Amino acid sequence: MVKSFIKCIIGGSLQYLKQVIIKSPAKINLHLDIKERRSDGYHSIISIFQMISLFDIITVSTLKTKNTYRLEGNFQFPVSENIITKAVKQFRLTAGINTGIAIEVEKNIPQGAGLGGGSSNAAYTLKALNMLHENTLSQEDLLHLALSLGSDVKFFLSAPTAIVTGRGEKIEAITMDHRLLIILVKPGFSVNTKEAYSWFDQNNLNKKTRVSYSIEELKFILNKVPIEKWNFYNSFYDILVKQYPILDSIKRELKVSGVIFTGLSGSGATLFGIVKRKKKAELIVNKLKNKFPFVTIVEAPTSVPQVEWD
Repeated sequence: MVKSFIKCIIGGSLQYLKQVIIKSPAKINLHLDIKERRSDGYHSIISIFQMISLFDIITVSTLKTKNTYRLEGNFQFPVSENIITKAVKQFRLTAGINTGIAIEVEKNIPQGAGLGGGSSNAAYTLKALNMLHENTLSQEDLLHLALSLGSDVKFFLSAPTAIVTGRGEKIEAITMDHRLLIILVKPGFSVNTKEAYSWFDQNNLNKKTRVSYSIEELKFILNKVPIEKWNFYNSFYDILVKQYPILDSIKRELKVSGVIFTGLSGSGATLFGIVKRKKKAELIVNKLKNKFPFVTIVEAPTSVPQVEWD
């Protein structure tokens, strides 16, 4: 049974009825091959998405006051433009509800980092809202809403590891046999995804000669080839290095420090390095944390985070 309660805000008039708390995970792209621009304006991709143990904490509450909405958190965008706000509007419209909603987000995932923080927040807001409303919408409905909000959103409701194709709507859950220990490094700037795709088109890199792997080849490399011999890549990397040469410097430093595989996540600006041992990872992080504003160690979870009743 849903846990119900009333919690008054000190000095305020809002009253909470039900509340859930959820961990909203980040992701990295172990591989990202960008293909042609489609007729709908999107680019086709073939990518390996991997959730990681870096989480925003989202608290979603229903309110006594109908049609009320409140969002709190340290965001780059105004509340009206935030993807969480869009998720709430879409859920209300689809589910036919006018419940008051209050959402508080503890942001731990850097923004503009290529780690999917906004997409994840939207996905888990939908999941939390559905639980608060007795699972009014089916999983299929939620996935449809997720895709309408953004290409990456659907992934976060699907699986911890997946091959993602199309514009991001085709998701095939796969098994990750390796235990990944990952160092994340984000320099002191962000990359706008739309701008990165614009640079991609301007450089005409969709006609590149780099090999394009099939889904079956990606599966084989992922779990049958040693990590240090992975030949995954990110189509954005060569473009972004022209704009931000420091990315290449960070990648070289990670390699010299002893990581066994390095990559760029999404459209940047986060680079990641995979290491075999925790002690080695800690040494590398201690070396880099005074140089860059965001450096941390994460792992690859084996399951999708669950909603918790408060």
